[in-house]
Amino acid sequence: MGYPRKAFWQLNHFVRYRLGRHLQRRSQRGW
Repeated sequence: MGYPRKAFWQLNHFVRYRLGRHLQRRSQRGW
């Protein structure tokens, strides 16, 4: 992989952030 570790961490953090917000939206709907 040609990605720097820092860039990989930022990408992983971004994915977790979006996933967390998506889960919060689902929880508000009562699923």
